[in-house]
Amino acid sequence: MGMSFALATFTPVYAAYALEAAPGSLPAPRTLASLGQAEAYTAIVILSSFLFLLFPNGRLPSRRWRPLAWSIVAVGVMLVILAVFLAYSAVQYRNPIGIGGAVGETISVLFYGGELFLVGAIVLSVLSLVFRYGGGGFEERQQIKWFAYAAALASVYAFLLFFVSETLYSLLGNVVLVGLYAAIAIAILKHHLYDIDHLINRTLVYESLTVVFAGIFVIIGEVVQELFLAVTRQEESWLSVIISALVIAALSEPLKQRIEHVVDRHIFRKEGKSN
Repeated sequence: MGMSFALATFTPVYAAYALEAAPGSLPAPRTLASLGQAEAYTAIVILSSFLFLLFPNGRLPSRRWRPLAWSIVAVGVMLVILAVFLAYSAVQYRNPIGIGGAVGETISVLFYGGELFLVGAIVLSVLSLVFRYGGGGFEERQQIKWFAYAAALASVYAFLLFFVSETLYSLLGNVVLVGLYAAIAIAILKHHLYDIDHLINRTLVYESLTVVFAGIFVIIGEVVQELFLAVTRQEESWLSVIISALVIAALSEPLKQRIEHVVDRHIFRKEGKSN
């Protein structure tokens, strides 16, 4: 979703630079601006549905929600295709490949009808959290609570659009984003959302292991290379590579276990070995 927001922000700036600041400097500014915004906002609506529907474990609440999930995918694919040919009625940069006439009107009806469907899907996806909360355990309920706090704040923010100035609304938007990120961070770090602590553990272990192996490879390579040069007067040899590979293979498991122990004990405050 972050990429979709970035695309929706980048393409108008791209077009403004190519059309106004430095005309002709960049290719297809109107096409990229119109398609970028249409595809980005379509992706945002689609992903928003799944954000609620799959929260917090990445799986549907039950099989009964599969029809909704597949409907979102089908309608989303249709909108992504239709957005290419959509002729917008009022935008800063008109779509050069937009189709007009009766066909264009049909495309518009299908596109905006699909968007309405996805908005309804977002509402249903939010309701899925209510059912998930009722049947969830303590940890899952805590995750949903924090997410619900952030969602409620975002809802208030959207409602304030009609009552506050644009400057204040932009300022509140930054507050909402910080609140959303903070709520998700708490759900991740305190309540083990998506088993993210296990993912962080694996990342730390294997990145540390990679650094150690790289160091071993360089050190052994330099030592063997110097010895080989002193004996044979030749600078290049596969011997250093072979020896480094054998040493790394021999030390792989002991080093992995040792690094896991250090990460578990000093970062995750665990006494036992991680699985």
